[in-house]
Amino acid sequence: MEVTLYLAKQGISFRGHYEDEASKNRGNFLELIEKTKNDIPEFKTWLERDRRTTYLSADTQNDIISILAKQLINKLKPKTFFAIIMDETRDLGRIEQMAFCTRHVDDDFQIHEHFLGFWEAVSTKSAALFELLEKFLYCNTLDIKKIVAQNYDGASNMSGEFTGLCTRVLGVNAMALYIHCYAHKFNLALQDASLELTYLRDIIAFTNSLVTFMNGSGPRHSLFKSIQIKNDGYSTALVHLSQTRWGSRDRSFESIKNNYESILIFLEVRDIINLQTIRFKFNFFKGC
Repeated sequence: MEVTLYLAKQGISFRGHYEDEASKNRGNFLELIEKTKNDIPEFKTWLERDRRTTYLSADTQNDIISILAKQLINKLKPKTFFAIIMDETRDLGRIEQMAFCTRHVDDDFQIHEHFLGFWEAVSTKSAALFELLEKFLYCNTLDIKKIVAQNYDGASNMSGEFTGLCTRVLGVNAMALYIHCYAHKFNLALQDASLELTYLRDIIAFTNSLVTFMNGSGPRHSLFKSIQIKNDGYSTALVHLSQTRWGSRDRSFESIKNNYESILIFLEVRDIINLQTIRFKFNFFKGC
C-alpha cells in the first residue's frame, strides 16, 4: 500500500515493459517492492510463503489504486459541497483524456483538492462532455446538485453561453457557478498584450525559429552540442516555446540566454546570413 501511495503521489508509472524475473528492470512498482522486502525481513517472508499469491499482479495494482481512489471519494461526504475541475489533453496514443479534479472545504475550513482520474473523451462536444461528467459523478457516487462551482478553460464547448458544458450543468444545478480558469485567462491576457509590443513579438518569433532550426537536424544538433562542451564544458538542450502556456516560455528564453555564446559560435561556423541582425536580436537575451 505504501509503495502504491508513493508512486501515485509522485505521478510515476507503475509497470515496466518486461516484468518477468529475468528482466533487469521490472518496473517501478516491482522494483520498489523488491527493495522494501530486502529492508523488511517479515515482508520478505510473507511474500515468499506462496509465490502463487503474492498480490503483485497488474490487476491487483489496479485494485489497490481503485481502493485508494474510493477513500478519497469517501472524504466527499454526501453533505459536502464541492467544486469540479475539468481539463482535456491528448495522450501519446492520440486519445483525448479528460482529467477530473474536485475541490472542497472540510469542517475545519481546510481546502482539499484531489485528482480523481482520467476518463477517455470520445467526443469533445459539450453534450458528450456533459454525459461524461454525469457518468463520472454517478460512478463515484457524487451528486451533481452538490456542485457549487465548475472550473474549465474558455473554449466554446466548455464556456458557451447557450450550449456549453457550463450552461448544461447550470440547467441542472443553478448554484454551480462557472469560473474561467485564472491560469488560462492570465495566459491569454499576456499573449494578447505581447502582440501589441512589436519588439517582444519579434523576439518570440525569432526564438521559435532559432530553436526549431537548431533542433531540427541531427548534424546541426551534434555540432551545437560539441561547441557547447568545448565552450562551457557541458551540454544543455534548447527548449521549444510553449504555444499554450506563457509561463513555460520563460524556460525557452532562459535556455537561449544560458547558451548565448555557444549559439553565436554555432551561427558563425554555419556562416548564417544576416548574422549582424541576429546579433542585434540577441541583445535582448544578453541584457536579461
